This record gives sequence, C-alpha cells and structure tokens, in this order.
Amino acid sequence: MTQKRIWPFLSKLADLWELKPDYRFWQLLQSIPLDRDPFFLEEAETEAILDKEIAEIKAWKKEQQEKYKL
Repeated sequence: MTQKRIWPFLSKLADLWELKPDYRFWQLLQSIPLDRDPFFLEEAETEAILDKEIAEIKAWKKEQQEKYKL
C-alpha cells in the first residue's frame, strides 16, 4: 500500500526536478508555489500542485522555443 502512495508522488517530483536540474533539493521544494502550510496537504493535493507546476514550466519552455526559434 505504501508503494502505491510513495512512487507516484516521487515520480512527479522527479519530473519537476528534471525540468529544473540546476536546483538543489530544498531550492526545488521552495520553488513550488503554495498558498497554505504544506504540513497539512495530502499527497493527492500535492501531486495536483506538482502537475500544475510541471505543466506551466513545459508551456513556458515551449513558448520560449517558439519565440526564439530554439
């Protein structure tokens, strides 16, 4: 049961970290925008936050590639 909770969450965290490879671990965590205390967030809520952050970064990178023809 624990693996069903942990690995999907860590996979999303890894996806985010791959988009910000120069960040150290705590820099990565601090870069995630939160509107409340993370102590009380469930994994599903945190995964949704990570999904949103990943989508925003990918959209921004795509926009930059198109804008600057990278």
